[in-house]
Amino acid sequence: MKYLSLKSISKVYSNVAGQDAWILDNINLELEHGDILALLGSSGCGKTTLLRLITGLERLDNGSVFLNDEDITQLPTHKRHFGMMFQDFALFPHKTVYENIAFGLEINELFSGNKKRIADRVEEVLSLVNLSHTANRYIQDLSGGEKQRIALARTLAPKPKLILLDEPLGSLDRALREELMFELRDILKLTQMTAIFVTHDQTEAFSIADKIAVMDKGKIVQINEGRTLYFKPKNKKVAAFLGFKNLFDTMVDKKHQVKTPFGTIDINPKTFLSGEKVTALIRPESAKLIGEKAPIQLGQLLIKGILTSVTFLGGYYQIRILLDSGEKLYFKFQNQVNLPETNSEIFIVIEKKDIEIIHQ
Repeated sequence: MKYLSLKSISKVYSNVAGQDAWILDNINLELEHGDILALLGSSGCGKTTLLRLITGLERLDNGSVFLNDEDITQLPTHKRHFGMMFQDFALFPHKTVYENIAFGLEINELFSGNKKRIADRVEEVLSLVNLSHTANRYIQDLSGGEKQRIALARTLAPKPKLILLDEPLGSLDRALREELMFELRDILKLTQMTAIFVTHDQTEAFSIADKIAVMDKGKIVQINEGRTLYFKPKNKKVAAFLGFKNLFDTMVDKKHQVKTPFGTIDINPKTFLSGEKVTALIRPESAKLIGEKAPIQLGQLLIKGILTSVTFLGGYYQIRILLDSGEKLYFKFQNQVNLPETNSEIFIVIEKKDIEIIHQ
């Protein structure tokens, strides 16, 4: 039995011409208890709408929501006992940290009227986020990272059945976001909380989630754990959204081969049909730098071009190569590599097995 099940979830709106258009189209989704799911997609793909439908803040046009095998589709929001955390944190600036967390407990049926139990729970969640010392401080006296953790503590305090987070780290700077994404996962796992969070940041999704659902135009295009998603993207659209730039459209010929700007690759005839349009994907970390006269091994392809750009990104270089065909390739190399001068020739090899052939 799945803990959370979404069955054929759909939401329709009328556009300016009065025609019906889908915001969400036949979403099916299942989560085990304790799973963390990321909804990953560009703005307008339906991520936040799906979150609001799960909470009951929006009305479904079709489908059902089940929690622990109970149909809660018609259950009002306040009776679902879900926790919501928003990008702006929605904290009360005129209240102390303690008062912010206690506020939700005072109206919760498990804690209401029991001051000792409320005080114990506030201390418990503050300790969980390592901010017990801030209990008597006001919200405006906190840093951005502290506000984020207090918002999480307030969300966890009533012991919700499910937590939904809408861009929870979106208002923070990059360095703080990278630090807190690991803390967020640790806390959710420590509390065995089932959670769904919305993001458009691939790094956040890979760092926090057990599974990632890539959304596009109101549909879930692919849902997998991060490693599978990275190494086996379902199609070109998923690969592009994950940030892959080395994507080349081609076609399967009668010999079950595909031609690329740097060589021909054999493919499995059981996977793709002759005449099928496909895309060749080369991951940025798959290249090896070689000398101009270095021998090419069996199973390798040589890529020769002009090194047009080198960007230092701390632990690695990101480079851009211009091929004779006019195509551009992007690769990453460890910062210990001695790259040639910009605007000079560069020679690299890639393994044929590292080129992924995916659907368009």
